[in-house]
Amino acid sequence: METKEIYFIMPNLAGGGAERVASILVNQFAKEGIDTTLVFVKNDIIEYKLDSRVKIDKSIMYESGTRSPIQQIRDLRRYMKKKPQSTFISFLTYQNFYVALANIGQKHKLILSLRNAPDRIQGGGIYAKLSALISFTLADCVVFQTEDARNYYPDFIRNKGCVILNPLQSDLPEYEVTNTKNAFISFCRLEPQKNLSMAIKAFSKFYKNHPEYEYHIFGNGKLKEKLEQLIQEYSLNEAVKIFSFKKSILQEAKNYRMFILSSDYEGLSNSMIEAVSMGMPSICTDCSIGGAKMVIRNGINGFLVPVGDCDSMAKAMENALDMTCCSKISENAKKTAEMFSEKKIVNKWLEII
Repeated sequence: METKEIYFIMPNLAGGGAERVASILVNQFAKEGIDTTLVFVKNDIIEYKLDSRVKIDKSIMYESGTRSPIQQIRDLRRYMKKKPQSTFISFLTYQNFYVALANIGQKHKLILSLRNAPDRIQGGGIYAKLSALISFTLADCVVFQTEDARNYYPDFIRNKGCVILNPLQSDLPEYEVTNTKNAFISFCRLEPQKNLSMAIKAFSKFYKNHPEYEYHIFGNGKLKEKLEQLIQEYSLNEAVKIFSFKKSILQEAKNYRMFILSSDYEGLSNSMIEAVSMGMPSICTDCSIGGAKMVIRNGINGFLVPVGDCDSMAKAMENALDMTCCSKISENAKKTAEMFSEKKIVNKWLEII
């Protein structure tokens, strides 16, 4: 590790997978005695606990829509020039692009990370894919979440890439199937990628024969009203409820029988690895370049269903009725936690800084 100063460029630390990983990394870097700064460029929302030694810089923060991309790149470049011989880390697609362009001709070490499926970046548009390709070309190192994601790119990017899994927080709640209620849970952003409408439709099929069950969704996002309309359309108002994101979501989740992830595409879902590592029986869609198949062995420590397959998900929900099955799944699931050891993952990051 050549540098003693690390700058993490993030829009904010609102509730989300990339933001959660960033919060864990900056906390651990600070504990290692590294001068660590979170640089917010959009707003100062913080949904995760930060170590008191992590510095927060809002000097180039802007309100959404008030600055063009060129102005943002210019401001980033000016900021970076004032921090010679430092390491800059960025996670999110367009933020990666702006930081990479701002760093041209400078002597910083630049580490970028891909946090989603490469074929579906920002919805899979040409501009987003091209931005990622340019960004990774300009970076010193690219961190991928899965080997599939790394192998998606040409050799000159693969060769500077490495695969580092997402770290788990070290204090996961205790989960016991016998202490759970008849309910399913999802916690994620309320965005099209997560395809929660499919999960709601699958639950409606399951619910016809098992009206004692409920399905609770925790998260924030632009689809809340549409999802509530769908719940009403299927007459599920008493059984399916949407709640705002909670900082203590895992403490809440430990009371539920099963975790549901219905995404159309994913990188490596944080909510999935948290749920599985806690020992929650989990039903996840098997995304083509996603990490679910890296974590879940179908029928052993969880359940995989085809993307968009409502009937398969409804059938998988039937496993919630078998407490013996759930107990075995839970016992096997807890063994996966070591894969995502906070110390192990942070050490891998420290090796590339």
